[in-house]
Amino acid sequence: MAPNHFHQRNAIWIIFLAALVLRLTYIIFVPQLSGEELGDSWVYDDLALSLRSGEGYLEDVRWPPLYPTFLCGVYLIFGHGFFAVRIIQAVISSVSCVFIYLVARRCLTAKVALSAGLFSVFYPAFISYAGIPLTETLGTFLLLSFIYCLLSSLSSKKTLWLLAAGLSGGLLILCRSEMLLLGVFIILGMYILRQFNRDSFVKVIAIVLLSFLVCVPWTVRNYLLFDKFIPITARFNSTLWVGSYPEEWTEWHYDREPLKSLNCKTVIELDAKLGKLAFKNITTHPFIYVKLCVKKFFRFWIGGHSNTFKGLHQALSNTFGNLWVFLPKFLLLLLNLFLILSGFYGIFLSIKRHLNLCLILTLVIAYKAILHTILFSAPRYQLLVMPYMIILAVYAWDELFKHNYEKLT
Repeated sequence: MAPNHFHQRNAIWIIFLAALVLRLTYIIFVPQLSGEELGDSWVYDDLALSLRSGEGYLEDVRWPPLYPTFLCGVYLIFGHGFFAVRIIQAVISSVSCVFIYLVARRCLTAKVALSAGLFSVFYPAFISYAGIPLTETLGTFLLLSFIYCLLSSLSSKKTLWLLAAGLSGGLLILCRSEMLLLGVFIILGMYILRQFNRDSFVKVIAIVLLSFLVCVPWTVRNYLLFDKFIPITARFNSTLWVGSYPEEWTEWHYDREPLKSLNCKTVIELDAKLGKLAFKNITTHPFIYVKLCVKKFFRFWIGGHSNTFKGLHQALSNTFGNLWVFLPKFLLLLLNLFLILSGFYGIFLSIKRHLNLCLILTLVIAYKAILHTILFSAPRYQLLVMPYMIILAVYAWDELFKHNYEKLT
């Protein structure tokens, strides 16, 4: 066995086992969120129970189907309860750490890749979200697998990588419907920036088409049930409305006006009405919408994910009188902000030095940030791009260290 393959295999096992031990320890011995703290988890739980009982997906088009299907599979094997879900998500999160190493290895040096993989092992948000029954952990894994297979297909002639990228991309969309146009965004970015050859361009187009093909059965199901073309979910207009509402809602309030008096019979009807109201909000108050977009951009990036830990769910401003709550929340916020700022510097360096494969990572980050700036934003939504921010942040630290070391010597 070649030395490089030997070291890579060792790195993979070290990263995976360290991540798994840490996540299992956290899930088994540390109190987890419960009750109302779990928020949308209960929606996914209801859908999974409906699937398990044979009632189907409740004719729901608000939520993409993959995560409830995943929960249903866990419930069928281990029974109803979140503990088994958390254990399996710990394994998935650990594999994601390995993928972070592998993606970084495709783009950068072995040292940067190993450092990024080890950093992800201890990154607090990856640990805490493994214990929460939400789409973040599975979505992060699927996006990483999609990007790794895409990068591998660009540097290989094997058709298997292209097929794997298409499959993982389709599953990603079925898990997180907002990722529907990520592939199109990557294609446009590659075309505009002209950093890739024609062969690479054609491969990415093929991967995106395969991703859409994976989603076709669900789209057909929606059309047969609702007599309407709904690729994955009917939530785009609703999300745009809440993100453009002048009163600046940061969450849904169905008991308040104007939602209270809309009296829509179906989710599709509600989404259509809110689409018209969103257009009215933007055209009537364009400067307010621009102001909201600026706030949404910063809301997307500024957060420490401390509310995912039991006992730290309060807003930071409400914890000044309790040092034991304020201090960990503040430190987590500082860590995340430092990581994100370092990641932006890594993006700058990678563009300056024409690191083409890093451009794919930058496009993923840009897609999520732009999408949630236009629509609706919360720090939770940044989690899917944090693997790439970690990779680029570690790259920036490595470059700064080398620069300073050269100056000293």
